Amino acid sequence: MTDDPEDQEKDAELSRWLREGADPQPPLRLDARVAQSYRRTAAPSWAARAWRARLSLPAPVAALLLIVLVAAGAFARDVSRGRPHGAVRAGLARLKPLPEIQLHIAGGGR
Repeated sequence: MTDDPEDQEKDAELSRWLREGADPQPPLRLDARVAQSYRRTAAPSWAARAWRARLSLPAPVAALLLIVLVAAGAFARDVSRGRPHGAVRAGLARLKPLPEIQLHIAGGGR
């Protein structure tokens, strides 16, 4: 925007050339690229969100949760096999009590 007549003439010539020029045609795959970009940024389905979900836990909480799950699985396995809770699995089930118990107290007498 100067007062120079040559610059004003060039500005007028450029304006006329821009008005007469044809609008550039968009690339043929522009619609497909825009749609693909939208799908990437749009909210995914609940199944996709569940598949990609992350759960952050402190290590002690995760260890406790793992122990509880293992114990619950062992209990469920025993119940499904027909064993009552707390049933002995080892060979101690056939152990018989002693006929008589004798106590001997060893110590310094007074």
